[in-house]
Amino acid sequence: MEISFLQPAWGVALLALPVLWFLPTGPLNRLHAALRTVVFALAILALTQPVLMTNVARQHVAIAVDQSASLTPAARQHAAAAAAEIATQAQRADASVRVLQLGGALPAV
Repeated sequence: MEISFLQPAWGVALLALPVLWFLPTGPLNRLHAALRTVVFALAILALTQPVLMTNVARQHVAIAVDQSASLTPAARQHAAAAAAEIATQAQRADASVRVLQLGGALPAV
């Protein structure tokens, strides 16, 4: 298991955090300044896009199916058929399958 960063260049912005303690007039309240620093540090960490990489023996497949009223009936049928085909192939490969359905009364898969 390892952590990788998709955008590590954003880490350079952490060097600017001390500026929060001196601009515009310096911290009047140390708790406020500390919280502001933590929030900005977490935002910068999120911008680096950390990813946890693991080796697992079993695949996991997630399928999102849109069955909302914004689609035509033909498009909903096509989406359900494509999701069912993907789910069948994943089950043949002994993968764990999860389906997220947006809208619709009956499960698409």
